[in-house]
Amino acid sequence: MIQKIAVIGAGSWGTTLAILLAEKTHDVLLWVFEKDELPKLEKERVNAKYLPGAKFPDNLRLTGNLQEAVGFGDYIVISSPSHVVRTVCSQFAGQLRNSQLIINVAKGIENNTLKRMSEVIHETLSVSPDRIATLHGPSHAEEVSQQIATAVVSASSNIKTARKIRELFRTANFRVYSSNDIIGVELGGSLKNVVAIAAGICD
Repeated sequence: MIQKIAVIGAGSWGTTLAILLAEKTHDVLLWVFEKDELPKLEKERVNAKYLPGAKFPDNLRLTGNLQEAVGFGDYIVISSPSHVVRTVCSQFAGQLRNSQLIINVAKGIENNTLKRMSEVIHETLSVSPDRIATLHGPSHAEEVSQQIATAVVSASSNIKTARKIRELFRTANFRVYSSNDIIGVELGGSLKNVVAIAAGICD
């Protein structure tokens, strides 16, 4: 079933997931923060700055209008950097439909509040936690764009939401598991680099 999906943020990961979803024949609208980059992206149909070599499918459309993207999607993927998630979300607070699901793919803890990204989204958008999911895992944008086998977890306090997101994203090469442990998944996604650096120092 074709879904309408808005991806908020055209960095490497947002672009990768937008391409993945479009290749699954979904109707995808990618919001580009850097408006001066938009004409180039539309003309070249590739994000040379963040994801060189990965061509945009024909059904992947671009916009510089955040409100247009939010109004379009039945699913809204938040792929902005974690330190600006609150700022970006505050720009469309109060504009969501009750049927829309929010998918966070930003990894990190908010600096001043120490809140996880799903907590920031819930607080900023006043969206029920059962409409929020997080998609995290040991993944690299360039590998996913090259269809190298990758596994991630879709987590939500509502397991039905987690399973919906699992089905939305999973492909033969992008395996998605579902979980209701959104706290564990978000902390794991945020702390993994700290552990990796510590392991490297020990090595």
